[in-house]
Amino acid sequence: MVRVCVLLVFFVVAVPLWPHWTNTVQVDAGYRRDVLHHDGELTGASSSSLDQRIHDITLIQVDIQDTCLWEEIFFFRGMLGYGRCLHAGNTVTHLYSHEENGKQAWNLDFSTGFWVDASNYLSFEPRGGYAYQSIDITKATHTIFRGPYIGISFPIYFCKHWSLIPDVSYLFEGTRDEDITYKGISLQTVDHGHVHGIRGGVSLDYSPSKKWYLGFAWKYSNLKVSAKQQVPLDSSTVLWNPRTMWMTSQYLCNFGYTF
Repeated sequence: MVRVCVLLVFFVVAVPLWPHWTNTVQVDAGYRRDVLHHDGELTGASSSSLDQRIHDITLIQVDIQDTCLWEEIFFFRGMLGYGRCLHAGNTVTHLYSHEENGKQAWNLDFSTGFWVDASNYLSFEPRGGYAYQSIDITKATHTIFRGPYIGISFPIYFCKHWSLIPDVSYLFEGTRDEDITYKGISLQTVDHGHVHGIRGGVSLDYSPSKKWYLGFAWKYSNLKVSAKQQVPLDSSTVLWNPRTMWMTSQYLCNFGYTF
């Protein structure tokens, strides 16, 4: 994580000194809500169905994003996000204790693409990248999804100073690394190449000058694992076809400045 922070600082400080490059730093802050749903089949001495829904995971979210644009054509973008969990409940224990709450979430995103101006009112930004997201709800419950993605955003400009920016991307062939506790049983699963899903959002920005802007954004993701496998838990218990669905919604205020 320290290396990522150093890399972002390097882009902010060094890139403006390179010829033909511009650098835009954006800070987002706001409210986030997550839902995690685990299911599967437990067979062995105590056969049962795994069905745990961790809902109402509320967080305070802060993101910092840096976009380096060359000749107004090619760009590189990095984003580091941090969320602080305020509350989490589930269908098994109904509510995690205060001692277990207060955990955290991390998001990393690196992408590259190019900028296409279709007209004075519309642009396109196709890109490809790699995303990482993790959440720790308790010491024994954490989930990590990571994988490559492709996406596109298309800024729409209107009323001279305003822009509306829809965005959509698809994550595929991703990896899940997960530890959860279900009715006293510790479950550990790792999947390679089975995480997939849609991420998207829209932002409304106001730019009083070419140097800076501010606005509001909504971000959404719905990632899931669909894998047929068996995970031995002990000498007599096996978890079959563990599945996870992870939904996230964020409501953010943003501020950006171009160097």
